[in-house]
Amino acid sequence: MDKETSLQEFKRVCIHKSSSRSSLQDLPEELIQNILLRVSIKTLLQLKLLCKSWNSIISHPQFAKHHLLASTTHHQFLSSATAAADTKIHIFSINSFFQKPPTPLGFCTITAHNLILGSCNGIVCLCHVHQCHITLFNPSTGFASPPLPTHLSPGEVFSTFHGFGYDHVNDKYKVLLVTRVFSETVTKVYTFGENCRIRVVENAPLDPHPSGFLGKCVSGTLNWMAPKLGQNDSIDQWVILSFDLASETFSEVMLPDRNIDNNICKPMINVVRSCLCVCFFERKKGCWGVWVMKEYGVQDSWTMLMMVPRFVTDHWPCTRNELCACRGCPPLDPLCVSEDGVALFKTTSSKLLLYHSKHGTFNCFRFRGDIWSYHESLVSPSS
Repeated sequence: MDKETSLQEFKRVCIHKSSSRSSLQDLPEELIQNILLRVSIKTLLQLKLLCKSWNSIISHPQFAKHHLLASTTHHQFLSSATAAADTKIHIFSINSFFQKPPTPLGFCTITAHNLILGSCNGIVCLCHVHQCHITLFNPSTGFASPPLPTHLSPGEVFSTFHGFGYDHVNDKYKVLLVTRVFSETVTKVYTFGENCRIRVVENAPLDPHPSGFLGKCVSGTLNWMAPKLGQNDSIDQWVILSFDLASETFSEVMLPDRNIDNNICKPMINVVRSCLCVCFFERKKGCWGVWVMKEYGVQDSWTMLMMVPRFVTDHWPCTRNELCACRGCPPLDPLCVSEDGVALFKTTSSKLLLYHSKHGTFNCFRFRGDIWSYHESLVSPSS
């Protein structure tokens, strides 16, 4: 039975369930699971209420993991809006960003004073800025983990850098917080699950220091852009500071070979097509380069996705000095790149930029607030 026939049969069973209850028994459980893996999260949550057997299948942690891997949901993003009494987490598709005003697909409400530390596998990591505890929350299901105390004061939580991700070796979600306490840098790893724990990472490197707060999670690691300083504290070289969530150790990942002779500036890092992605301005070429590391940690797997012309000179103040070609221009943070060469970037000037590489055209849209990549799932934040 092919996929189309299976889905048609499944719909027929759903429609006639009340009048033909025995027809459910005619479908093997393996077939039912295979069909359910192709169903959207919204529909699955409705089907859980339809019968006990489907609820048992859909509620199983292993089904949630398989559905996450098999999901073909279009890329989505999160943004938050804080009010006096609560905070709303808005979910956007790519297209909804470019409506005027941007219209979210939906939203959920959480208590006020919670900030997003990151998103991974449909789980959002929240930190309460006053109570200083961390909670994992699934916007699709509405479930949240018990809060985990950070044992930090409110001023310490965001003093340096942090990251949230999934340790696939130990099947655990972890949060890394690097803070400055009484002139001393303290690195802690918070592990969620049945046996929550907090571990202080000894001998964490102080140099290079990340240029951004949030680490990007890919292949069981957290990653930040970090400058290596030379004489007179000038930037000698850019590297990627990596934290392995399984071994809980730091290392460095080198950028593409163009990172020579101080050739690049304003590098940004993100995750695109499930790969580590960097975007930086190349002084010698006078344009932006977008690269992905197809196999994490393998230097030769760096692949250029596109070159973006220096169109920014027409829209942002920018010097035309060749040695400082990107000075005054905001960096381009790659959010996604489609297979047909359409790229979405976020800038620090509260704008989104859509670039069509095949036609060399682009559009700018105003959007205020931070943006996190999001992939809806059934994964339990308490697992």
